[in-house]
Amino acid sequence: MGLNVSQAGIFQQAGFEDDVYLGVLKNSPRMEMAVEYIRYLCLLP
Repeated sequence: MGLNVSQAGIFQQAGFEDDVYLGVLKNSPRMEMAVEYIRYLCLLP
């Protein structure tokens, strides 16, 4: 499963031609840190 982040500003500015997805392994020992990082990336201007 992945999170489509193509519409987030930082990824639009990067100029990717295709959709961009972020994913986190479901058994990650740092799930909360991964969530915080995804929020950080998606909220950048």
